[in-house]
Amino acid sequence: MRFFLKEKKNRRRRFFSFKERTPMRTFLCLIIVFTIFFLFGIILLYPRPIDIVYTWVDYDESMKMEITGQSITPYVSLDELKYSIRSIFLFAPWFHHIYLVVRDGQCPSWLNTEHPNITLVNHSEIIPKEYLPTTNSIVIEAHLHFIPSLSEQYLYLNDDVLLWNPVQSTVFFRNGKTIQTNSTVVSSEYKQPISIERNEIICKDNVDAEYEFMKMIGWNASLIQSLWGYDQVSLVHHVPFPNLKSTNRQLDSLLYKLRKNGTSLADLSNQQKKRSNENIARVSIFQKYFYQKKSKTILIEEENVKAQMIELSHLFRNTSQIQSLLYDHDTLFVNIQNNIEYMDRGAKDNGVQDWNLMKSIMDRKFSEKSPVEY
Repeated sequence: MRFFLKEKKNRRRRFFSFKERTPMRTFLCLIIVFTIFFLFGIILLYPRPIDIVYTWVDYDESMKMEITGQSITPYVSLDELKYSIRSIFLFAPWFHHIYLVVRDGQCPSWLNTEHPNITLVNHSEIIPKEYLPTTNSIVIEAHLHFIPSLSEQYLYLNDDVLLWNPVQSTVFFRNGKTIQTNSTVVSSEYKQPISIERNEIICKDNVDAEYEFMKMIGWNASLIQSLWGYDQVSLVHHVPFPNLKSTNRQLDSLLYKLRKNGTSLADLSNQQKKRSNENIARVSIFQKYFYQKKSKTILIEEENVKAQMIELSHLFRNTSQIQSLLYDHDTLFVNIQNNIEYMDRGAKDNGVQDWNLMKSIMDRKFSEKSPVEY
């Protein structure tokens, strides 16, 4: 009996030995190797979900007075968001889900919030109450990655950005990394000397100065150079902006660690109810360089960005550029920049006419309602 048990044990040992090869053993090894590579290939090739995130605020007089104590220039909603969402359904059918981030209680009148493809997210669901209410888009953008159930990879779009032709997900993400571009280089005239000692930012105070976009960008560029030593810092293009949720949370940790006058840069930025020269402009400039340091982005040449900005102005017409869009099969992204001052006497003959032309082209190109519209 002992002899048979010993022989059985020896046969099992020989079967798993690499010294003795049998057809059965070779076959099983091949099956195991093939299975491992097959499963690994599925993991690599299986498309990761990519959500779409929009921010939208319906500005009105009472809202601006509540936050800033100031009146506002008359604001006209052009329903750009409706056309932008139509463009997503038409030209990016690979998307997973749409999240629309709004001020509490607000919602576009045409939006069907019961549709399973879209979720309405109130500011209070993602932004701490000490920072609310706010009209500061930079503060809102800094909290988008806290949206419940948001995918690891997601695109952030302003409501005035549209897809103009079919676009693949690889335009935004490849191998778990974002795709970024360089746009306008920040001039040294907007920068300022900054030193960092034990996570404390030492520089002159700009928070109370009158807000200017390029002053804010200069502050961000100076921080980027002080932190990571880049010789040249540039903005990004105004196109759909790719994000990684986990990397954005790492950026949060950095901004809470860095301090100025005893206050973290995160708090310093988020406390501003309206835009400030010391806001951390994540989307416009800061996030791109943090992603580079984390090896989470791939930079492509600026000439490969197939985008157009359509400016609507009370000062001039932009008819030829708008008309050219009708038969444009190359442009991927269109940004409608509404700079119309509606109280100006030139608004009706210039910007308003251009918008009517643009709307007629969009109605033709995006003639079908999206599934999330009533």
